Amino acid sequence: MEQEIFLAVCYHKEAERIETDLLRPVHVGRAGAAAPLPGMIGDDTGPNISARNAQWCELTALYWMWKNVSAQQYGLMHYRRLFNFRPGADSRSRNFETADAKAHRRFGWNDAAIRAACARADIILLEPRDVHPTGVPGMIQTNRQMYARDHHARDLDAAEAVIARDHPEYLPAFQQVMTATTLSYGNLMIMTAPHFQRYCAWLFDILEQLDAQGGREDYDAYQRRVWGFLSERLLNVYARHAADTLGARVGYLPLAKGLPPQLDLDGAEISRRATQELAKARPAADAAPLRLLLATPPDNPGQGAATLASVLRHRDPGTLDLWTLGTDAAFDAWTRTLGLTARPFDLPTDLRAALPGDLLNDPDALPLLAALACPAGSGPVLCLGPGRVAVQDPASLLRLAEPANVAACPDLGGVGHGRRLHMAPDRRYLDPGVAVVRPGTMDAAAMIRAIMHHYGQSRDVITRPGADLFNLVLGAEAQVLPLRWNAPEALYDKMRGDLPLPPEALIEEATHPAILALSDQTAAFADLRAEALRGTPWAPAGGLRRWIGGLLRR
Repeated sequence: MEQEIFLAVCYHKEAERIETDLLRPVHVGRAGAAAPLPGMIGDDTGPNISARNAQWCELTALYWMWKNVSAQQYGLMHYRRLFNFRPGADSRSRNFETADAKAHRRFGWNDAAIRAACARADIILLEPRDVHPTGVPGMIQTNRQMYARDHHARDLDAAEAVIARDHPEYLPAFQQVMTATTLSYGNLMIMTAPHFQRYCAWLFDILEQLDAQGGREDYDAYQRRVWGFLSERLLNVYARHAADTLGARVGYLPLAKGLPPQLDLDGAEISRRATQELAKARPAADAAPLRLLLATPPDNPGQGAATLASVLRHRDPGTLDLWTLGTDAAFDAWTRTLGLTARPFDLPTDLRAALPGDLLNDPDALPLLAALACPAGSGPVLCLGPGRVAVQDPASLLRLAEPANVAACPDLGGVGHGRRLHMAPDRRYLDPGVAVVRPGTMDAAAMIRAIMHHYGQSRDVITRPGADLFNLVLGAEAQVLPLRWNAPEALYDKMRGDLPLPPEALIEEATHPAILALSDQTAAFADLRAEALRGTPWAPAGGLRRWIGGLLRR
């Protein structure tokens, strides 16, 4: 029986259902799932390619509709990427946290609004977006350039060759799309039946031929999703061809994007416990010597003071070999009252001349500079960036880092930064704000050559020079340390998105932080900052009263 409109909403795991008479949840990859999602259509009935979902992504649902559904209009969406059908909505993308009744009203997920939108065009795609690397919106590229940057260019070239040989009438549209600097992403589409049938026959003919050619055994799990990446571009090619030669009415709708769940963390409670732990800390009688390289912003020496003072809760000043980058006179005077001599970390003139100027005073460059310039032979160097508060003795971190030459914790935004730098998907982008380095174990001349190579090759996408070059030069050999040794306060402020660890592991790490990375902003950690600064010239007004009150509460 022919249906009026069938719009598949793809699910690969259990999530809130977005369902009406026209919006139909489909379990993609069900043939390989541990169990079917209850009450949901599967893409493994009738003629199907469900077992190939790992490489073909949402195309398994597209193929299933093509072979098994009879309708006047067809569509494809994803449970966290849908069209905004609300009449009068502007072209901007909008986010939603839950697919509740409010979201249904906000985005027009009702059959009346869907019918009205579908009636206005033969083909509907997402509003086109500028094409640029993740996190670098000013670096506009063509679709061909961007595909070659993010994927294997030979696959796009092979698709062009198949089109030129078997579907030459599509070649002008292909070339127009490849030289364009905008694209409708995500494989979201709605088409009338004639266009849907024509599009699927054309698309799967091309992709099946390319798949049969083989030669992709060395692709990692991300790049094996090649057919989903190619079809995003080919969908735009079909729409351009249909508009130019078949008289199709092509329309666009904005994106409604579902946000991943927030981490369930009580920042105020974790701050309270960390403040108590720091207040009770006492220097260990048998603390081993520690080489500490500390970043102290001259415009905010209190951040460096909080870091140093927190370290000294766990050890006597005589156990520290202290080096500093970017101090001021007040900070130096304070360290002398503690019996410390803070030696400035000065690079040799020839080394300063050889490195990009962006690195020389960047706190994130500390581990890179330490590997190049710190004296060898006296053990590892602990590098601490601004705002780090050591709730626990950082000497434990040195033991964790053995025997690595360099070690650091995952960066909270590392997934996006890794994409921006075109790092391999199995590589983690690390935060150099807390790092352990063993000077003398790496070839300084080779490191300088690597720095200059990556700086020249990736300069257009480098937005965090110290952190980016640390990852590009040393990241591949770095040991990944537990995130609890560099837990940023953003973890405790409605954190969501592409996380560096599974949510359960991230919550465990964040609940028991050993070193916290704090700014001067989040109110939840004000008491911890005040506790770290207690007894220093930068102690906040009222800090003593808060400290005494905290003791009384305990």
